Amino acid sequence: MSYPRLWMYDTNGSLSPAAWVAIKAYFAGEMMTDEQISVVRLYLKQWIDSPHWSDGSWSSDLLPVLRAWVNDISSRESIRRWLEAASKIGLVPL
Repeated sequence: MSYPRLWMYDTNGSLSPAAWVAIKAYFAGEMMTDEQISVVRLYLKQWIDSPHWSDGSWSSDLLPVLRAWVNDISSRESIRRWLEAASKIGLVPL
């Protein structure tokens, strides 16, 4: 089973242009629209929901929490907090 693809390595165009713009806006510290936040949330959801993380090599009580929490992302700050929590178990989707 392969790892979920990171946004920056999308070479086949599977990541929408809107996702590129939204993720770049997040990194640049720009004001993000509700639509951009939604796009980032959807990207993080597909990433954390990957079956790869359930294969036993990522045994963490935080994984189900991250999977549920991703649905509640609604601001730049909530994206930051979610990413910070994910990084605590070695998951870095952006």
